[in-house]
Amino acid sequence: MKVELDDATTVSSTGVESNASAYYIVDLINAVTTGGDDAVARQIAHSVKTTGSGNIQVMIGSDALYVDSSNSPTAITPSANIALAISELKSAAAVSRAAALGLNLDVVEGGNVQSLDIVFASALNSATGKLH
Repeated sequence: MKVELDDATTVSSTGVESNASAYYIVDLINAVTTGGDDAVARQIAHSVKTTGSGNIQVMIGSDALYVDSSNSPTAITPSANIALAISELKSAAAVSRAAALGLNLDVVEGGNVQSLDIVFASALNSATGKLH
């Protein structure tokens, strides 16, 4: 799209006037854009404490991420060893099932779930209006 003035006079820095043959106010170039096919719609992270005794199952709608050889949902018990736990949680079968369900599964080390304390305040100071 172009928006052009019908009649324009230009003045140079030295004061010389001239009639411009084409003076465009707007000159848009046609462009082809593509959607965000590879955009990440949402990311969710969960911290898992690997003690070697707790079971984990990830559900995507009614589909279980971890299944046995007959495709029956089977929770896994990650090892207390973090390297083994990552390998178990990020198995080729789990990554493949996640991809088939339209998700990217990744498992990484680094969270510290043992040091998380959540405290809810329960007293309201009527003089200040603040929770204590």
